[in-house]
Amino acid sequence: MPRGIPKAGKRASGAGKPRKYGEKTKAVKAPLSIADNIADVYYFLIELEGEIAAWEESLELVDVAKNPRYDKASVLVKDIRGMLDGMGLDISQMGGYESIDSIDIDNPEQ
Repeated sequence: MPRGIPKAGKRASGAGKPRKYGEKTKAVKAPLSIADNIADVYYFLIELEGEIAAWEESLELVDVAKNPRYDKASVLVKDIRGMLDGMGLDISQMGGYESIDSIDIDNPEQ
């Protein structure tokens, strides 16, 4: 049992619960329909980033000019990449995940 009152500022560095999102967070008011699903949206963005990266890699190996489907896919990938980049998120830093395979979508409380 501790004796006396602990002095302020003497807590060990690194003490406390680790950050869930890997960076500082901000409390904002959001509609309940969004607030209840914010973890799902967060993991969806990480998964979408992985899918877009995979498509970008596969499109580099194909002659896009000869196949109209790949040409349309290339346009779609560029548009989605532009939207993700326009959000100002660095998804590679979100949650400190090294790869999309390390994320368990069914267990957001990792």
